[in-house]
Amino acid sequence: MDRAKRLREEYDRYIEEGATVVIIGQGDHERAAEYAVKYELPPIDILVDPHESAYESYGLLEGKPSQIVFDAPEAFQRRDYDAFKQLAKDRRDAGRPLVDNPWLLPGEFVIDQAGILRLTYRYNYCEDFPDNRVLIAAIREASWLI
Repeated sequence: MDRAKRLREEYDRYIEEGATVVIIGQGDHERAAEYAVKYELPPIDILVDPHESAYESYGLLEGKPSQIVFDAPEAFQRRDYDAFKQLAKDRRDAGRPLVDNPWLLPGEFVIDQAGILRLTYRYNYCEDFPDNRVLIAAIREASWLI
């Protein structure tokens, strides 16, 4: 998980700039805890949102096949039912959980202490990570305006 790796590398800088880092995920508490351990995350609160309420509130959308499975076999891009059924079987057989909503695109936000969004970064595709300089600048902006 490339974003988790980057978060480990960037976390101290975010904290130094005065940020409180929070992750919101679709899963349940148990899976959130497993995720934190598996990817060796720093001490970050992981909130769970199985009903996608936060995703909806922040305007995170479901992506199109071209955004989610652009590098996958063509059957996935066509949303071929049998291909996804086989993927689900393969994941179960390998002991890997199914994802909750695989079409939901992630986002990253900087929110100041007054609750005002200072940066809204919605991914265009799954690995569309924001440049950490943009996040740092937004964190600084949020702290200057307090």
